[in-house]
Amino acid sequence: MKPAPLKPAAAQPIAPRVLTTGSLATLQHYESGESIDQICASTGLARSTVSKHLADAIAAGKLTVSPRDFYSAEIEQAITAAAEIHGLDALKPLREALGESISYETLHFYRAFAQRA
Repeated sequence: MKPAPLKPAAAQPIAPRVLTTGSLATLQHYESGESIDQICASTGLARSTVSKHLADAIAAGKLTVSPRDFYSAEIEQAITAAAEIHGLDALKPLREALGESISYETLHFYRAFAQRA
């Protein structure tokens, strides 16, 4: 299932099209086969930072991966249904609608796939 259509562009957080030096370094680690946890351990970055870097790379079209690398089809369906009601511009309403079983990290990845260049 494809991520929910986005609201008008003005309401969406803009994904960077040019990645920061830090994002590029994280991307290199990931592309060399390191997991998010391994990247955190080797760089000293917080998991949220590494996940943001990877989500930015996905949204910018610099990281070609499958949503299944980050969440299941069932989770995607649940997020899609909630996104049709709440949109993707703010993740807090989605998180509240979905409950704590779906993390903000997963929601960031979902939105990145929806924004993919």
